[in-house]
Amino acid sequence: MGEITLREGGSCPSSPAIKKVFRLVVVGSAQAGKSAIVNRFLNNEFEERYIPTIENFHRKLYKIRGELFQLDIVDCSGNDPFPAARKLTYSSGDMFLIVGAVDQEESIPRMLEISKQIAECKMTRQGVSSHSIPILYVVNKVDLPRTRWQIDYDEVCNLVGAIANSSNSICQCSALTSTNIESVFGRIFAMAKLPKFMNPELHKALRNELSADGLLEETKKKKILQRMRSRFSREDDEIYTDMNARRPSLRTDLLMNRAKTAASRTRRVSSVDDKRCTIS
Repeated sequence: MGEITLREGGSCPSSPAIKKVFRLVVVGSAQAGKSAIVNRFLNNEFEERYIPTIENFHRKLYKIRGELFQLDIVDCSGNDPFPAARKLTYSSGDMFLIVGAVDQEESIPRMLEISKQIAECKMTRQGVSSHSIPILYVVNKVDLPRTRWQIDYDEVCNLVGAIANSSNSICQCSALTSTNIESVFGRIFAMAKLPKFMNPELHKALRNELSADGLLEETKKKKILQRMRSRFSREDDEIYTDMNARRPSLRTDLLMNRAKTAASRTRRVSSVDDKRCTIS
C-alpha cells in the first residue's frame, strides 16, 4: 500500500465517495507532547522546539479496495481557551487519546479530569455510558532519565484502571524516540473498532515477519506478501495525508453532534422495544 502526501487540493484524486468518517481527539495538559505524538504518527518527524497549540487539525484518507475511509485528528490545546468549543469537540469525537507526561506530575490528575468531562459530554448529549467510550490514556516522554520522572507509572495504571475498569486502557510512549507510537494508534483504533486495514500495528507485524532475519524461504515470503495484499491492500490502494485539510466549522460540528445524538436515541428506543417484545 502506497502512502502519499497531498499538498495541493483537499481530497483523494479520482476518489469514490467517503464511506465512513472517524474522528480522533487528542487532548491533555500543555507540553505533554500531544502534537509531537500526532506528528510522529503522521509524518514520522519530531520537532525539538515547543510551539504552543491552539488547535491543529489533520486528515488521512484510506483508499481501500475502491472504498474511501476518512480519519480526522483534532489536536487540542492544553490550555482549553474555549470551553464551549471544547465540549463540542468532545461530543463529536469518536475516540480519544488523553496524554500526560512522566515529567509533569500535574498532568495525571488532569488526564482523569478530562476523562470525566468527556464522559459527561457523551452522557448528556448522546446518552453514551463512560465505559463504552474508546479512551486510551497515554503517558509520554518515557525516554527521559528516571531522575526526571515525577510520577510512578504503576500508580497511574491503578488510577486509570479504577476509572476505566481495564488495565488495557493505558500505555506509555516516547514521541522523541518513536517508542510505542504505532502501538498507541493501533490500540485506540482497535478500541474504536476501526477497519483492520487502518491499524498500523497489523501492517507493522506483517512487515516485521517479512523481513525477520533474511532466512525465510522464498515460498514463505511469497505467502506473507499474498496475505498482505489479500488482507490490507491492492495495487491501487493508497493512504493520503491531506496537508491542506481544514477544520470543519462549528456549525458542521453541531450538525454532526445532532446526527450522533439522534442515532444514539434511535438505538436506545430500539433496544427498549426489543426488551418489551421479549417473551421469557
